[in-house]
Amino acid sequence: MKKLFCAALFFTLLGFQVFGDADGREEIDFLLFSPNSGSAFVNETQAMYQLDNLARYLMDRNLMPGQIHIYGYAAAVKDAVDPVDLSRDRALFTMSELRNRGVPGNLFSPPVALGEVDFWGSNLSEEGRVLNRRVRILVDYVPPPVLAAGGDAAPLAVFPADELRPGVPWLLLLLLLLAVVIIAAVVFFAFRCRKTAGKPGKVMEHAAPDPFAAICASAAADGSIDEDWEEAPPLKTGKDSKFADMKKAIRDIISGIPLGAYFDVHAVIQKMLQEHDDVYLMNVGNYTTAAHYHSRISAIIAETGMVDKAGNSCSKNIHAKFSECHLFRRKL
Repeated sequence: MKKLFCAALFFTLLGFQVFGDADGREEIDFLLFSPNSGSAFVNETQAMYQLDNLARYLMDRNLMPGQIHIYGYAAAVKDAVDPVDLSRDRALFTMSELRNRGVPGNLFSPPVALGEVDFWGSNLSEEGRVLNRRVRILVDYVPPPVLAAGGDAAPLAVFPADELRPGVPWLLLLLLLLAVVIIAAVVFFAFRCRKTAGKPGKVMEHAAPDPFAAICASAAADGSIDEDWEEAPPLKTGKDSKFADMKKAIRDIISGIPLGAYFDVHAVIQKMLQEHDDVYLMNVGNYTTAAHYHSRISAIIAETGMVDKAGNSCSKNIHAKFSECHLFRRKL
C-alpha cells in the first residue's frame, strides 16, 4: 500500500506539473554561439542550415503576431562581457537572421535575455560551457490576448482569451488521472503477487526497482556488476560510422548501471552531458531539433544489446520539464 500511495502521489504531482504549465509552447530548435560573441556561431555552416530550415518551418505554420519567442543565454565566465547584454545580443541577432530570411517581424515577441541561468553543460570546462552559449527558439500556439506590433508592422487587433483557448476542466482531468493511476497500480501489484505466490523461501537475486525511478541508485542484491559488456553485438559501421564515438560513450554509461536496474533515455543524456559532452556536441549538428537527436540516442541504447525495452518513462529532460521517453532495463 505504501508503494501504491507513492505512485498515486507521483502521478498527481505530475498532473499538476503538466496541466499547470501547459502554456502551449513548443521548443523548435536552439543555436550555439562562440565565446563572448553575439553574432558568431560555433559552427557557421550548420547554424546557417538551421536558420534556413527554421525560417521555412516558421513561415509554413500560419502563425499569428507575437507567437515566436527567442531566449538568449550566456556561460558563466569571469571576463569583461556582461552576460545579460551578451545573451540579449544573441537573441536579437537570431531574430534579425530569421527576419532576413523572410519571417515577418511582427510574429516575434520581444527577445528575452536570461544571462547565466539554466545551464545545460557542466560549465566547469570550456567543452562544458559550449551548450550554455545558446539561443532557444519556441513557438507559443496560444497568442497573447493583446498582441504588440513589432518593427514597422501595423497595429494589431485584440483577441479575447476565451476565443483563443477553450476552457479545460482541470479538476475532472486530475481526478480521472488519479483514478487511472490507482487502477494501474492495483493491477501491477496484483500481477507481481501472483507471480511470486507459491514460492516460499525463495529470494529474488535481482529485485526490480520502483518503475517510477529514473535510474536505480544501488547495485543488485548480490552486488554483481556486468564485466562482460564487450561481448554484446558489435557497433554498426558504414553510414553510421560517424556515431561510433556516441555508441561507445553510451555503452560505457550503460556498463556502469547495476544489473536488473531500470533507467530511461533522459538519465543517459544527463550522464553524457556530465562525462561525454564532447561526444554529444560532435553529433548534435546532424539534427535540426533536439527531439530528433534524443530519439536517435534512444535508438542507439536499444541497439547495444545490453538492455531490454521496458515501456515508457516520464522524467525531467535537459530543460528541467517532465516529458515521456523510453524506459529500459539493464540485462541480467
